[in-house]
Amino acid sequence: MKNKKLRKRCEGYLYVAPWLFGFIVLTLIPFLCLIYFSLTEYNMLSVPKWNGIQN
Repeated sequence: MKNKKLRKRCEGYLYVAPWLFGFIVLTLIPFLCLIYFSLTEYNMLSVPKWNGIQN
């Protein structure tokens, strides 16, 4: 009985895992990079300088 519940729960997580991976890679990481780059003075030739909301 307990093994069946555990298997069903793991099965549900396996169905959601590809969507969750895609969401993190294709949405969350670019969004976090966008926030970082918008709060820094970024130049390809020099080290990024943190400006915060003064930018």
